[in-house]
Amino acid sequence: MGYVPDWERLSDALKRVMASGIEQNQAKQDICNAVADRKIRIRGLIGKEEGVGSFGERVVGTVRYGGEIDVPSHLSSNDLDWDNSKPISPWQENPIHNSSVFSARWHLEWIELFRADVTGVLCATTVRDGTETGVTVGERPIPKRQWAEPQTDWLPLGQAVFRFGIEDGPRSTSAEGPGPPHGLTELELPKSSATPFSVDELAKILQEKTQACEVEIDPVSGTFSFFFQSPDRGASSICGPPWAILGKVGDSAVKSDPQLPAEALFNKIGFVRTRDEDAMRDAKRLDAVRRATGLVFHQFMLRAFDRAISAKRVLIYARVKSATAPLQQLPSDVWLILEVLDWGTGMAHDPQGVLYFSIHAASTKRPVSIAAQESAAIKALAVKLRNNPELTRAEAAAWCHAAGLRLTERGFQNRVWPRARAGAGLAERATPGRKRKSLR
Repeated sequence: MGYVPDWERLSDALKRVMASGIEQNQAKQDICNAVADRKIRIRGLIGKEEGVGSFGERVVGTVRYGGEIDVPSHLSSNDLDWDNSKPISPWQENPIHNSSVFSARWHLEWIELFRADVTGVLCATTVRDGTETGVTVGERPIPKRQWAEPQTDWLPLGQAVFRFGIEDGPRSTSAEGPGPPHGLTELELPKSSATPFSVDELAKILQEKTQACEVEIDPVSGTFSFFFQSPDRGASSICGPPWAILGKVGDSAVKSDPQLPAEALFNKIGFVRTRDEDAMRDAKRLDAVRRATGLVFHQFMLRAFDRAISAKRVLIYARVKSATAPLQQLPSDVWLILEVLDWGTGMAHDPQGVLYFSIHAASTKRPVSIAAQESAAIKALAVKLRNNPELTRAEAAAWCHAAGLRLTERGFQNRVWPRARAGAGLAERATPGRKRKSLR
């Protein structure tokens, strides 16, 4: 049997649904209902954009995924061109993934449905004689081994996507070919190497997309931080987990300067009276931050995380149906059909509505050697020191411990700390004690 693509056109999905014994018109409407209810994930190629749009970012000719497309809540079979696999009318850009003030209408050249979702929602059958033609998640055999609590080497979902979706160090340029990663267009991203990008590479993408004066990605805390400098308004920043930045502007997990758009545009009373050009500039800045965050998180980090799970380099565990159920390992293909509801707590649901709680991930690799741990610590600390040259040795040691790096005291003091400082362009040994304050 040849390779079966993960995505399929409307006509192919329709044939498979009809093969289960459903009449054509009913099968079409069933597909529409499932897509409108977000039970089946979609992706589409943008042929034309209308509206305020993306402020210069290349959109036409790129492939956008379901979370970025605002699928109509009421979808009829007459709304789709089934032969050419596309909507007849343009669909709205999802305001959750960009600024709600600035959203566009997209004419889609084609749309495709995620094959596993179609199977699970509309073609589900039971398993017979070891052959699976279409099986719901609830019918999949699960490993008998269960755990009451997460194991020591498991990572919560929010940390795992940073750990397994980002390369520990710089990638080999010989394997990637010419051109820096930030030179890739969004259309080229799905064709890029399976090797995840490094923290530095992803931060550079974020900085170029947002024009921030500085960007920091902290894999330990799981946050993106954007720092801006304005000649007339001073410094400002947006910091938080990527899923919080992509969520509501006022999300408590997102820390922002009072001058930023969340406060500059709205408050509990209504519209804040600021200069129109300031409000427009702030809205564009927030829009750029959210677009860049969506690009890096969804197109780079999540895809690398998904590939690691599909290749069984990473195992997924969860409590199924109940928050108090034992933890159990999930089949790798189940992860691909889950929709994450809360990255912070690790909660998701499948197309049938079954809930998964306390999702964790773990590497299948053997424990890393001390030398490899020290090498990883040196690279990570060098990045940290470039962003914060005043970081003390004690603070750096605590940061390494929080990151799960198992270092000996002597190894950290004699090798990791001096080499990390050298990698950041600093003297290997810092001057003892705190810097004296200037008398002037």
